[in-house]
Amino acid sequence: IENTMTKNDRISMENLGYNLSKIDTVNTVLFILGGIICGILGLKSLNGFLFFMFVTVVVSISHLVAMKFRLEQYCNMNFLSFAIFAMKNHAMSYVLFWILVYALIHIYKA
Repeated sequence: IENTMTKNDRISMENLGYNLSKIDTVNTVLFILGGIICGILGLKSLNGFLFFMFVTVVVSISHLVAMKFRLEQYCNMNFLSFAIFAMKNHAMSYVLFWILVYALIHIYKA
């Protein structure tokens, strides 16, 4: 991840796009993994949604730690916007793999 701030505190759109692309790729993998874990654990309904919220917080905090808590410098967002960005872009992947793994393990007993 590259720092988007320059000497004059201007945002480099090229670096911003690169950073968001890399974050999106990592988020995709981690939310798919979260959905798989949720399916393996056999979580249903509200418990599955709460696990999704837990995954969102863990993923967002792990990115924040990797950026040394300087989120605005790397992706020009505050923490809440960053977490919501992750949730809305990866909810479908999470649900798809949650349902797939749950069905294979708990319904069809594969």
